[in-house]
Amino acid sequence: MSPENSNPAEETGLQFHPGSGLARLPNAGTPALSEIINRSLFHVQTSKALGMRHRIGEHELYGPDYRLVCAWAEDVRLTPEEVLRRLLADDSGYIWRTRIENGRFKALNVDKKTLAISSIPSIDGLVVEILRLQMQEALLGLDFSMFPNLTKLWCAGNQLTELDLSQVPNLTKLVCHANQLTELNLFLVPKLTELFCDGNQLTELDLFHVPNLTGLVCHDNHLTELDFSQVPNLTGLGCYGNQLIELDLSQVPGLTLLDCSGNQLIELVLPQAPNLTSLFCSGNQLTELDLCHVPNLTKLVCHGNQLTGLDLSQVPNLTELGCADNQLTELDLSGRPNLTVLCCGGNPLTTLDIRSLKSLRQLEFDHDKVSLIQRSDQNFK
Repeated sequence: MSPENSNPAEETGLQFHPGSGLARLPNAGTPALSEIINRSLFHVQTSKALGMRHRIGEHELYGPDYRLVCAWAEDVRLTPEEVLRRLLADDSGYIWRTRIENGRFKALNVDKKTLAISSIPSIDGLVVEILRLQMQEALLGLDFSMFPNLTKLWCAGNQLTELDLSQVPNLTKLVCHANQLTELNLFLVPKLTELFCDGNQLTELDLFHVPNLTGLVCHDNHLTELDFSQVPNLTGLGCYGNQLIELDLSQVPGLTLLDCSGNQLIELVLPQAPNLTSLFCSGNQLTELDLCHVPNLTKLVCHGNQLTGLDLSQVPNLTELGCADNQLTELDLSGRPNLTVLCCGGNPLTTLDIRSLKSLRQLEFDHDKVSLIQRSDQNFK
């Protein structure tokens, strides 16, 4: 049969209808071809729906974002206009504030105080990158599968007992403090750089799969150990209020801030950490503290340990020192011209010479036990 005489309908089973723009299969069409056509039609319809904008007040939203607002409006029995107004009226910091860009939600901040939703509806097509849920109670059906582009997540204070991160592989920042989590699996969020999981019930925290981590706050849990061998870029660590008996920091020389207060440490070996400027280690069982590897330290708070001596000769830039409630019998402050705050009460000190402290502005000591050698221009009580 010549090409000009061939009939496509005879070979494919397709029927063409003038003016419809779409081919339809008769009953004789093959199942495979029918499936292809049906899928194509569904894709066309879905694409058209996603591309449409809907106006809510002064804003135009694409289909998925519009449906989200409408679903929440029905949930809380408000108009879509009022729901959107409340979403956009929050006063949180810029990073978490609700933002709309080109008709799409890029950031969503949902706070119970302004919008008491009961759940997050399942809606495909959202491109939200930043999500903050501050509901102060357990949300029903907390599922992140509709947020595949999420990079920052705040879900603190929601009474969560579990947190499934498998649907948000691009996450870089996670704030999940003040929940009831007993475990936290970070296996599927390898891009994570900041983690705030304090105030939960964690007994262990595996950092093996988050090599890019730079900031970790995990205080007030039940952790007995922490392994930093896989997070060499860590710069900030807050692990106070746990049950740590040792802390190996040799793998994280880039630390700038360390707070390990309120643990059970009997020894604290500080690595060669030239960038460490703030050290908080109060409420442990330390008998000595070697500062020779942290020459740029400016703030040291070591209250409530068992220190019998404290050599400050290696930290000439110190500006704040809190060493109260230890066993110090002497405290050499010479060569510390930048010291502005000194708290040293609760030690068996008998004399305190502050004549070299030209910048001192705040002093706390046992004035009834210590003979104070003071500066002529300042009277401390």
